[in-house]
Amino acid sequence: MSAKAAEFDAVNLGQGFPDSDGPPRMLEIACEQIRGGNNQYGPARGMAVLREAVAAQRARDHQVSYDPETEVLVTVGATEAISATVLGLVEPGSEVIVLEPYYDAYAAAIALAGAQRVAVPLVADGAGWTVDVDAVRAAVTGRTAMIIVNSPHNPTGSVFSREVLTELAAVCVERDLLVLADEVYENLLFDGVTHTALASLPGMFGRTVTVSSAAKTWNVTGWKTGWALAPAPLLDAVLKAKQFMSFVGATPFQPAVAHALNEESAWLNDMVAELAGGRDLLVAGLRSAGLEVHDSHGTYFVVADIAPLGATDGVAFCLDLPERIGVAAIPAQVFCDDPGPWRTKVRFAFGKRHGTLRLAVDRLQQL
Repeated sequence: MSAKAAEFDAVNLGQGFPDSDGPPRMLEIACEQIRGGNNQYGPARGMAVLREAVAAQRARDHQVSYDPETEVLVTVGATEAISATVLGLVEPGSEVIVLEPYYDAYAAAIALAGAQRVAVPLVADGAGWTVDVDAVRAAVTGRTAMIIVNSPHNPTGSVFSREVLTELAAVCVERDLLVLADEVYENLLFDGVTHTALASLPGMFGRTVTVSSAAKTWNVTGWKTGWALAPAPLLDAVLKAKQFMSFVGATPFQPAVAHALNEESAWLNDMVAELAGGRDLLVAGLRSAGLEVHDSHGTYFVVADIAPLGATDGVAFCLDLPERIGVAAIPAQVFCDDPGPWRTKVRFAFGKRHGTLRLAVDRLQQL
């Protein structure tokens, strides 16, 4: 869809990346690090300054304590952390449960590990979605090794409640499952909603690998700087896989990201407020264009239903949209093993400047 957007000079509300930069001082530090010669391989686990900043952030924000020496690993983005976790901890022939719709990198990682994906659909929760804990329990078999949980959730923008996640945690403890907690959107929260770190729940610390990154929080998707956190026995397995994928992460960005984690909370608060305003702008535009819009309390995605326009297939709708009106979006059905219930759902990204969103809203009125 990004290629389609470029071909037709469309506003790209498909791929999830912002069109503005992160904190100026963070950017300056990266430049200083490059000019200062910090351009060679760093430590295998990542630079100590970043591992310490990540551990401090998790303790400060989520009351979960990690040893930065042994329980924090810097990765080439969250996607590498996801792949290394699955490759390092899941044996061929095992099953991995994903919550549908799901980020497509999960499917690739599971396939690379020689494991089998088991998709459990989310269920409606008002105008949004939540986890069907009973369905997850029913999907667990003797071969189930891991469940991947993503909250705030891509593509729906749902933020799963502490109550639901506590119920899900109980299933994981009961059935002795490993958990990959993809919390990359942990800071992009709206409407007073709060994020629950899965590792903070009873019985979960010792079985959970938590993944996050700088990309979405600090508007640096191109820096590909992420991290995995887990007790040392789990993280050692993740490291063993990671070191043969990329060896180490980009060195000069790590002190810059550490600065942001330690010092840029005011910038982050302002950015999230701006993001909430962008969401409201886009939602109003989608509704005025005739689409039914679902709730989004996190990430920078919102899902709209195109059925009121008479459309029946999101893929065809999205393939046509860039040329038709100059806007790009993503059909939600491509994130599903069973596309049927999601066939008329389309994901729009609102993590853009308000001027960009206003242009998209103007074009959407042609629908």
